[in-house]
Amino acid sequence: DNYDSAVDDDDIVGIKTWYNERYVKDGSKKVRNALKNMQENGNLIMSVPYGYIKDPYVKTKYYVDEEAAVWVKKIFELYAEGGGYKKTAKMLNEMGVPTPSMLLDRRMRERGIPSKVKVASGWETNAIRRIILNDFYIGTLRLRKTIRNGINGDQRRLSEDNHIVFENAHEPIISVELFNLVQSINNRRREDNAYKGIRKFDNLYAGLLFCGDCGSSLTVTHYNKE
Repeated sequence: DNYDSAVDDDDIVGIKTWYNERYVKDGSKKVRNALKNMQENGNLIMSVPYGYIKDPYVKTKYYVDEEAAVWVKKIFELYAEGGGYKKTAKMLNEMGVPTPSMLLDRRMRERGIPSKVKVASGWETNAIRRIILNDFYIGTLRLRKTIRNGINGDQRRLSEDNHIVFENAHEPIISVELFNLVQSINNRRREDNAYKGIRKFDNLYAGLLFCGDCGSSLTVTHYNKE
């Protein structure tokens, strides 16, 4: 506003700052409402998981990626057969299966688009976990999983009750039966791995430190040396 502290009234600056802030907040609110309306209509597709590919011309369209879909099916099958996160990741690496970032980087370069993708050197347990827990692979479109508090606020996850869900929204890669089987196995493993012993010492880092691969929280187990 061409403000000059040597000649202008400071009181006016305060009023202008307040007014401009209201304008920014109002604009932010309108954008969030517009995005929410798009989500409620199933029209806000920011990205798709490994196994699908977005239409390069229509932002709301996406299709099964036949190359990657083969490996998505393999991941679910390996896990259902007792593979687990780590073993499944190891087997994919041994077979030379391209990771999501490898595939994205390659396709961008094939289309002549400069790629700045940070390419993972191999499959990790956390990538396997994200895939087997994602109901996108049975045709479910789940939106509004996160929300941002304010203009520059932190992003936080919403509970499933607040998600916007569309069943049978697209072509599935795996069957509902296989997906449910994998979820059942995964839940049983988490229960079996839960520490149910008697705590001897306080863990000062409980709830603060997490595994970089699987996301599990730090636990302390005491063994009898005898």
